[in-house]
Amino acid sequence: MADIKQGIMVSLKRGKHAGQAAEVVTKNDKGEVVLKLDSGEFVVANEANVRVPDAATITEDALADIVSNQIKSLPAEHGKAFDGLISQLDDALPGFASKVSQVYPV
Repeated sequence: MADIKQGIMVSLKRGKHAGQAAEVVTKNDKGEVVLKLDSGEFVVANEANVRVPDAATITEDALADIVSNQIKSLPAEHGKAFDGLISQLDDALPGFASKVSQVYPV
């Protein structure tokens, strides 16, 4: 099993919260992990349902910040060039467009 430690960011593989990022609050000897979701909600998941990201993985929020900052740095008419990219990312990461639209209305 992956090295799941308190304080690291992980994502859930399956279930109601699949794909959501969460911070590890604690892990017990039974393989249960208490997680705090980005929404602030706490959930308990089996260790097998938790994905530890690779070192090269960034969170969805960090990616949304990068895209938003790039769009803000462009003249308004050029920002529209990101529409297709944002749409594709939203297909892969439902809710992504809403995070970007907080800065840039999609």
